[in-house]
Parts: sequence; structure tokens; C-alpha cells
Amino acid sequence: MLTDIIDAMQTIHRAVTGVVTAPPLAEYPDSLEPMQCPFVMTWVGGGSWDEAAMGLHKDETTFRVLVLIAPVALGIIGSLLSSSTQLLDAFRHLYLDYENIQTLGGTVEQCGTITHEGLQIITYAGVEWRGFMLTIPTILKEIKTP
Repeated sequence: MLTDIIDAMQTIHRAVTGVVTAPPLAEYPDSLEPMQCPFVMTWVGGGSWDEAAMGLHKDETTFRVLVLIAPVALGIIGSLLSSSTQLLDAFRHLYLDYENIQTLGGTVEQCGTITHEGLQIITYAGVEWRGFMLTIPTILKEIKTP
């Protein structure tokens, strides 16, 4: 179930103008090259689940969406700030406007308030990258089958 949600999110992320790479979970690389960026990766950030009612499971899971734009070592601050802001705005519009976004293509019941931490330095595979992260809370309810 979680893998399906992540892969659905990555499919949606590939639609964002400017994204170069947004692979399915099973194809996440151990390292990145600048030509693969902007690169998007989604993973589980935490959650809880319980039996909400007799025969009904409720799963609340938060997903983190990491967007890596360029290695810090490239030092292209001005143009990077501009392109990062445009990309963050593109993700904002995607999550506000996409017709199936509240269910992530039907994989969850709903999404909660989406947040971001702005442009920051993020280490991935031992390399410092400029990028940003989105936090997306979701709710899924499943009927328990005997």
C-alpha cells in the first residue's frame, strides 16, 4: 500500500514543469548527477494506524517529498533562487489544481495541509544540494475483509 502511494505521487510529480527525474520508489539511486536534477524523491515520514470502527482500518501517514535542484558546489545562487522559486510554485499549483490530488490518484482518501520548509541545503549521498522539501499528510480508510 505505501509503495503504491509513493509511486502514485512520483507519477504526479513527473507532471511538474521543470522536473527532470522522479523515479518510482524501487528505482531511487544511491547517488545523483547534476544532469538528473531537479530530482524528486518521496518517502514515508511517519504515521499511525488503528481500527477506527469495527471492520474499518484508518491509516494516517505523512509523506516527505524531497526536491533536489543543484549541488551547492556549483555556486549558482541568483539563477538557482529564481528557478527554485518557480519550481516550488509549480508544485504549489500542482497540489492546489490537480483534479485527483486530494486522493493522490485514488490511492488515499484525502490529503491534509501541505507544508514546505523553503530553499535549504540538504545532504544526499554525501553531497550537499540546494533543494526543498514538502510535507504531505494523508488519510486512508480501508474496510477490513475477513
